[in-house]
Amino acid sequence: MSDLDYIFNTLLANTIKQYERREEQLQMAYKVKEVLDKNDILIAEAGTGIGKSLAYLIPAILWLKEDRRIIISTYTKTLQNQLLSSDIPLAKSVLGSPVVANVAFGGENYLCRRRFKNLLSEGAFLPFQMDELERIILWQKTTRTGLRSEAEEEGKISIWNDIGRGRNTCIGKLCKERPNCYYEYARRKTYSSQIIITNHHLFFANLSCGGKVLPKYDAVIFDEAHNLEDVATSYFGESVTNYTLTYLLREIKTKNISKIKPVLEATHDAGEDFFNSIKRKFISPSTRIKQPVDIKTDDLFQNLDTLAKILSNTEAGSEEEKADLSNLADRVKAVKTTIKRFISLKDPHSVYWIETNKNWIVLQSAPIDISDSLASTVFNGDIPVVLCSATITTHPNDFRFIKEKLGISSGTTIYLSSPFDYMNNSILYIPQDGPDPRNDRYPEFITNETEKLVKITEGRTFLLFTSYKLMDEVYTNLLYRLPDYNLLKQGETSRDILLERFRYGKRAVLLGASTFWQGVDVPGDSLISVIITRLPFDVPTDPLEEARIESLKKEERNAFLSYQLPKAILTLKQGFGRLIRKKTDYGMVAILDTRIRKKYYGKFFLSSIPQSKTASSIDEVKDFFIC
Repeated sequence: MSDLDYIFNTLLANTIKQYERREEQLQMAYKVKEVLDKNDILIAEAGTGIGKSLAYLIPAILWLKEDRRIIISTYTKTLQNQLLSSDIPLAKSVLGSPVVANVAFGGENYLCRRRFKNLLSEGAFLPFQMDELERIILWQKTTRTGLRSEAEEEGKISIWNDIGRGRNTCIGKLCKERPNCYYEYARRKTYSSQIIITNHHLFFANLSCGGKVLPKYDAVIFDEAHNLEDVATSYFGESVTNYTLTYLLREIKTKNISKIKPVLEATHDAGEDFFNSIKRKFISPSTRIKQPVDIKTDDLFQNLDTLAKILSNTEAGSEEEKADLSNLADRVKAVKTTIKRFISLKDPHSVYWIETNKNWIVLQSAPIDISDSLASTVFNGDIPVVLCSATITTHPNDFRFIKEKLGISSGTTIYLSSPFDYMNNSILYIPQDGPDPRNDRYPEFITNETEKLVKITEGRTFLLFTSYKLMDEVYTNLLYRLPDYNLLKQGETSRDILLERFRYGKRAVLLGASTFWQGVDVPGDSLISVIITRLPFDVPTDPLEEARIESLKKEERNAFLSYQLPKAILTLKQGFGRLIRKKTDYGMVAILDTRIRKKYYGKFFLSSIPQSKTASSIDEVKDFFIC
C-alpha cells in the first residue's frame, strides 16, 4: 500500500469523523516520501492546521522495513505526547501497521537505584530533605518507569542531583542494580522500536557523545525544527558551576575513603576561593570573557589532581565499587579540564561568558557558528532528513536563514500556508502611535493598552513579553487596574499548572515570557486574544548574540538584516501562532510595539504573518468582537 491519495482521502477519511481533505497535507506527504526514497533533505514550512504530523508519519511508516529505524525529534513534551498517544496509533490503524514506537528520554530523567540505596544507607540527607525522601521512598515502591516527571507530580525534588542517573555517574555493566535499572529497561524498549520519539536535546546529546545514547537510525525527522540551532549550540558548548564541584565532593564524601577527608576539605575551600574570586571580579549577572581569566587556580588544580589520584588508587572491595571510584575520578578530572579550558579561552571559535546570581556561578562556553559541525554530522547526505515547523521561513518561500544557520547546502524545500481563514476570523491591532520601548513611559503605555483590550475580551488573553522586568512591572500595574480578573504570571508555578488555570479559569490573563511564545496550544474560546508587548529582538549584549553579531560584521555583512531581524521574525510568527489553533478559532493579535508601523523593517514582520483584518483603534477592535 503506497498510494498516498488513497490513504489520505479514503482510508483516513473513513477513520476520522468529519474529515476534511487538506491538499497541503497531501503535498507534504508526497515530499516526505520523495526525500525518504531518494536519501535527500527536506525543509518544510507547514502552517498551523495542515496536519504535518500525519503528513510525515504515514510516508515514514510506509518507508520502514524490518531493518530500518527512524528518529522523530521534537522540541516540546506536548508534541511527544501527541505523537505517541494520538497520531502514531491513528497512522498505524489506517495503515494496518505493526510498527513499534516508543519515547526515549535522557538518562538524567531516571532514578538511579544504586545511588539512591547508597545515600539511604549512608544517611547523607539533611533534615529539611526528609519529607522529600519519604515521598520518594513511597513513589519508588509503585513506579514502573522511575521517571523524574512522574516523581515530581506532587512537587519538585531538590535532591534529584544526588539520586538521579547523572550523565557521568553510571558504572554500566558492573552495577549490581543493572537487572532492575529503570534506564536500562527503557533503553531495551527503545532498541526494540522502529520509531523512536525523542527531543532535540537528547538527539544532540547522542551526537555529542558519539552515538552512545540512541540506537543506530536510518532517517531523522525534526519537528519544531526552528529550535534546532539553539539546542545544538548548547550541546557543542561546555559549562561548569560551583554546584558541580559541591555535589561531586559531597558524593565522594559518602564513600568513607580512608584519609580523604582533609583533601576533600582542601578541595572544597580551594573551589570556594576560586568561584568567589570569579564572582568578585565579574559582578554583572552575565559577563562575556574576551581575555584569559587571571585568577589563581594552583591550589584548586593541585587538590583536584590529588583527589583524582586517591580515588584511582583506592583499593575497592568489589568490581562495582572499583568502577564507581574510577567514575568519580574521571568526573574530578573533567571539572579541572573544563575550568582550565575556560580560563584560557582555548577555542578561538567559541564565546565564553560567566553568569552569576545570589548563589549560582556558571562558567559557560558555546560555539559561535555551528553550521559546519551540523553540515558534517547531520546534514551530510548519509541518511534522509526532514525538517518541519510552522515557522521556518522569514518570508513566504524564503528558507535562506535556516539553511545558513544549520549548514544545509542541498536538498529541497516546500512552503505550505495555513488553510485557516485568518482574514475573516482574526484581527491584527497595532496602535496608531506609542512610545519607543526604550522610553520610560513604555510600561505605562503597555498597561493602558492592555487594560482596554482585556476588558473587551473579558480576559482570555496571553500577554507575551521579551523582558521579565517589563512583565513584572506591568503585572504589578494590572493588579490594581484589573482587580476582578484572574492574573497569572510565569514563574508563580509550573507552565502546565498555569495553562490549566488559564484554560478553566474565568477572566484569565496569562503574562509570560519566552516559554509561552511557542509550544503552547489553547484552542477554543479560552484564548481569543494574544498581546505582543514588544518586537522580539534578542538582547544584542547577550554574550552569544554579541559574538555572532561581531562575527558577521567581520565578514562585512549587515548583522541586523542577516541575523537579528530574521531571528526576531521567526519568534514573532511563533507568538502570532498561539491564537488560531483550529478552524473555528477566532480572535485578536495585538502588537503594541509601534516600531512595526514606523520603522522600515516593520514591513518584513508584517509580510511574514498571515493576512488578517487590521485595526489601529480600540473601537475597531470592539466592532470586530461585536460582529
